Amino acid sequence: MERRTIESEQDHQTVLRIIQLESALLASGQRSQAEKVVQTIETTRAARIEDRVLQRIQQNESKNLSGSKESLISRRRRLRIVVAIAATLLIAVTIRVVIRKASSNSPSAIAKFTAKSTTTQIFDGQTIRTSGSMDSAEIFYDDGTVVTLLGDTALTVSNYNGGGKQIVLSSGLIQADVSQQPAGLPVRISTPTATMEVLGTTLGVKVGSGETRLEVASGLVALTRKSDGQRVEVGQGKFAQATRSATEQLHATALPKLKDSWSLDFTSGLPAGWQTGTTVNTDGQSAVRATGIRAKDTPYAISTHNAWQEGQHALFAIQPDSVLHIQFRQERYARIRVMVAARVFPAERGRFGANYFYTRKAWNEHLRPGEWSTLSIPLSNVDWHTQRRKQRSTDPDLRNMAGYLIQVATEEDIDLTIKRMWVTNGKQ
Repeated sequence: MERRTIESEQDHQTVLRIIQLESALLASGQRSQAEKVVQTIETTRAARIEDRVLQRIQQNESKNLSGSKESLISRRRRLRIVVAIAATLLIAVTIRVVIRKASSNSPSAIAKFTAKSTTTQIFDGQTIRTSGSMDSAEIFYDDGTVVTLLGDTALTVSNYNGGGKQIVLSSGLIQADVSQQPAGLPVRISTPTATMEVLGTTLGVKVGSGETRLEVASGLVALTRKSDGQRVEVGQGKFAQATRSATEQLHATALPKLKDSWSLDFTSGLPAGWQTGTTVNTDGQSAVRATGIRAKDTPYAISTHNAWQEGQHALFAIQPDSVLHIQFRQERYARIRVMVAARVFPAERGRFGANYFYTRKAWNEHLRPGEWSTLSIPLSNVDWHTQRRKQRSTDPDLRNMAGYLIQVATEEDIDLTIKRMWVTNGKQ
């Protein structure tokens, strides 16, 4: 079967679609908005797409651009805006993806995005990637099975035996709600170190450096280690890890009970996988200073490691009375936003993770420059939305939630520095 990928931008029909997008963009007067988008895309990737598009346009200029009096240089400037938008769509920050079985007449390697609902159809053999620790995407099958990609994740979807679902997870994290499958056609999930067969369950799979971790919330999943063929059945409330090594016995273990308190300082440096920020020495102590990120509203941030992706289940369990404390200082005032990325742990069918936001305006306006202050945030009193982005509320659902990443971001560079972060609850 020919390998198809959602990123096959060199396809001729994609070129035509980009040209149509160019016309619509200019007609609606969105040039300035497009220029802002350009600043946030991956530059090298956008340039690669642009070169391919321009090469195809030059080859077909008389056919596709007849009647145009613009010079190629002028056209190239305008196309840079449009191609950049196409590149942004292709790297998929929170997209909804619908799987459809490809027919013999289906166009190869075409992703059909819609501007408002950001819905696309993908076909047998396509690859989907999300980039960034807080990006996500969803795959919906006709039978109700849902696969959610979280963070830096890459996978390829295909069919086998005329109807079985197959997922090759190269890296990253997925959560899957698998509907009951036909006899003899389990959902097959393959990673570099293991294969899994799923008939109907809720599970999470994480692929890291040389290992696969499977968490099962309900049902039963058979996991086979590729290095030696050893197999283990992982049931409800258990997890298993498979590495490339065949020396360790493969077994299923009960999911741990997470602590509801947590503390992090930087006396030993940054934890493995730290996302954003650089270490500094201040007052004889180690701290972390915000650095630039690709974000329109809050382009400077300190982001912890993604504990889920780094081999932990989460940083801490969230309770109704959990309070997040942050010891920090700023050299001048700007709006500060705090976000906690959380997952349902153990996973539950039909429930998804959430992002909790503290965005109160001007709360730090009165603080003296350079003085250490402590912000305490009750997590029951924050704005939140599910990672499906279908719900938004000021009354967060905290049931069985666990925080796995914290980000503190600002709209300007204010030399934001954090010395310590910790979580307490009413028992402490």
